Amino acid sequence: MFTVSYYFELYTMFVFSLFWIFFVVVEINASIGEKKCQNVSNTLESDIQSVVSTLANRTGFAISVGYVDSCGNEIAAAAGSRGIPSDSNTTTPNDRYTYGSGTKGLTATAVMRLVDRNILKLEDRAYVFIDRALKEFNKTLAETLGKRVENVTVGQLIQMRSGVSDFDVPDFDNYVLKNSNRTYTPLDFLSYVSSLSDEICEADYAGNCKCRFQFEPGTQVAYSSTNFVLAGLVLVGAQSNVTTSWKEYDMARQGLGLQDSSSLEFFTDGALNRWLDVGGLSVQYGKTIIYDQDASIMGWTCGNAVATALDMAKFYYNLLGPPCSFVSRQSLDIMTTFRTLSEGWAKGYIDYGTGLMIQNMSPAQYEKGKRPTLNQSASYVGHAGDTYGFLSDNGWYPNLDASISLVVNEDTLESNAFTCHIIQTVIGDKENLGCQVFPEQALYECMESFGGKVCVESLSSRANYTHLECLASCSS
Repeated sequence: MFTVSYYFELYTMFVFSLFWIFFVVVEINASIGEKKCQNVSNTLESDIQSVVSTLANRTGFAISVGYVDSCGNEIAAAAGSRGIPSDSNTTTPNDRYTYGSGTKGLTATAVMRLVDRNILKLEDRAYVFIDRALKEFNKTLAETLGKRVENVTVGQLIQMRSGVSDFDVPDFDNYVLKNSNRTYTPLDFLSYVSSLSDEICEADYAGNCKCRFQFEPGTQVAYSSTNFVLAGLVLVGAQSNVTTSWKEYDMARQGLGLQDSSSLEFFTDGALNRWLDVGGLSVQYGKTIIYDQDASIMGWTCGNAVATALDMAKFYYNLLGPPCSFVSRQSLDIMTTFRTLSEGWAKGYIDYGTGLMIQNMSPAQYEKGKRPTLNQSASYVGHAGDTYGFLSDNGWYPNLDASISLVVNEDTLESNAFTCHIIQTVIGDKENLGCQVFPEQALYECMESFGGKVCVESLSSRANYTHLECLASCSS
């Protein structure tokens, strides 16, 4: 007959065996994980630097890359000339670039941090806060954009659902750059929209609209940078004592709680080169170096972030990666709930969340008529940037467990042509992403711009000139 003590000994041995098996499995997994992480850190840094150097040599542009992964690796790589007439030195990973609409993810995060603190609700009418900020200009939002704007909520602004039309269109962008030695206030950007008809009408695929609104607030989704200028005014107006001018609002510290050790700053006014270490080559409005213009031309909180590529990658890693350190999990779930753009620019092609979009960097993974998805290895959630003289891709790649930011000082080639090569380097030969090949000798095409014909480096089939041949063709 078996005694109670016998069964107790049997039970004890069983529990001990389970614990031993668990311990061994954990140790094996930890060992495998550690080995994998060591392999990444030992090889990837030199590989990324080699690719960045090759791309910079073949294009003549300055390129900077930041990489942060869940193994704790942080990689910074850079190559190419700074593009400043007074400084022909090579760019370094410590140089700060500007990221255009890559800023939108940061602005949306600052708003969501106020939601987490119960200072704002996404359902709040935005004008309540914006009017407090507009007192500086002796204006109200309704006086600027009409009564319909009073139905717009805070959430609709940062989710591209307000219906407010975009100021960031070619004609106005050209005007701003041609008059870039003055300061543009948030009201100046809103005034462009105010000049449109106080009606609702559809925008074209480039985002141009003849009316102040593309649809009734909350009924559709359309990309408009005006939303994020308004979101900036919400941030200013949500302060307990609104004495701060839009120029003085500190997005880095007040909005995001960043430490002084971060290179992330946000342009307001004054010369760009107070923050910017690299000059950008802009050609769409006539060849111009973006470096000493007034910083306000970048559009304030819709496009004014400046940082090293590594610090931009760190931001998106800490927001979307394992740390989730900027907002609550509930707020992050809201930010990563996506809706497809249904009007205007990129209609039917891009899914937009709360200051975040889904983008794919691989031509091989592109399927005509289909939107990028996060189950593709070269897809990220974050925000791309396209501004005067600079292009960037910034975000978290779920399938790589890594955040990557790439920025280049030009605005004609697509940034994903560069970023694809970085992703290919990360995944190795597991998959061919079909990245565009950069020829050893740069090829150019003659392109019409607001400033007349210009020679532009290009990867298109129309690019079949050397630089000298292109200059001759453009002048004929």
